[in-house]
Amino acid sequence: LELEFIESKSDILDMNRRLGIENMQVSCDIEVISCTYGYTRKASDPANNQNKKCRLKLNAYDKTRDGNANLVYGAKLETEGILFDISQRKIIEWLHINKVISDEQLPDLDDELSIKKWFAESVKGEAVSMFGEIDETEVITKYVFGLLHSMSHAFIKTAGEVSGLAGNSLTEIIIVETASIFIYAQTTQAVPLGALSGMAENNYVQFLNKVYTETRNCVFDPICTDRDDTRCSACLIIPEISCNHFNNELGRKYLYTIDLPDDPLIGFWEI
Repeated sequence: LELEFIESKSDILDMNRRLGIENMQVSCDIEVISCTYGYTRKASDPANNQNKKCRLKLNAYDKTRDGNANLVYGAKLETEGILFDISQRKIIEWLHINKVISDEQLPDLDDELSIKKWFAESVKGEAVSMFGEIDETEVITKYVFGLLHSMSHAFIKTAGEVSGLAGNSLTEIIIVETASIFIYAQTTQAVPLGALSGMAENNYVQFLNKVYTETRNCVFDPICTDRDDTRCSACLIIPEISCNHFNNELGRKYLYTIDLPDDPLIGFWEI
């Protein structure tokens, strides 16, 4: 792949503005620690437990031989990743345009502190479960997470193509309260290669252009667009080993204006 060095600062700013990216930061020395401290039987999601008479029980692993503490199995990954801060102001405007929030719910969009306060109070991270869909009563959180999750998968799919990494070697962390998306390599092979950092340094504009243009269409259209979720394995669904939310709350309808019979939205990338 021929490197495309960025000569014009305006190219980056224009694409960042179009995609609603307020800030991008590359981190080359990230440590991610994954821990497993127990297991369940038959069901894994407390909110969607079908047996209401029996509470979902977390079974801890056995205790250590020489103590009272239960075992916790962990693995440390040293890797690199890219943090995207999405414009909270633009997200609020998008929610208002799509009538998810009313005029009375709008904060002062000229006051950055007011915007951050509104986000912290209105978008609830505890409502986002890795196992299932967000409760319908948490409307704002549901739309914000659906938007961020869809953007994250678009970033992951395109980053895999541009950087040369396999699709299942990238994964995500989504922080809804700050409208942040962190994608990182979940394999140590990517670190010495500098795959993600090299992509951001040399091919960032190409990456953003591919995200914007190639996510719009799906090879299974119009079948994919005729479905309410507007997602499939050809456009936004990624391997579940790469998705921390089991491909829930996704859809190209959040990013682009798609003519849907029910609940049509103005796409975030088209305002």
